[in-house]
Amino acid sequence: MKSLRARKQQLQRLHNVFSAIDVSGDGEIDRSELHAVLQEPGMVQWFHTLDIDVSDVEEVFSILDDGDGKISAEEFINGIHKLRGSAKALDMVSLSTAVTKLAAKVEMITGSATSRKLP
Repeated sequence: MKSLRARKQQLQRLHNVFSAIDVSGDGEIDRSELHAVLQEPGMVQWFHTLDIDVSDVEEVFSILDDGDGKISAEEFINGIHKLRGSAKALDMVSLSTAVTKLAAKVEMITGSATSRKLP
């Protein structure tokens, strides 16, 4: 019960931070809003307490964004959870394995495509 209550409080804090960043109030964060908020020492400190390095704002934005150039509340909350702290060895091995498998599939596809000859 205690951990559920703590999780709800954390989600509420993340929603509050999202709202503070979303100065336009459109329900999405764009690059300029994120850049602006990271000029505020209090917000930088908040990211640091989560062990999130904000030195490269563009990388942080790209990690949180799903590719549409804006960060929704859901993307923000899910992304912040993934970014918290340093990567665990298990996460890194899992990612490395996935990249290796993907590279092999790409090689197989490109290799078979180049081996076919056009009439």
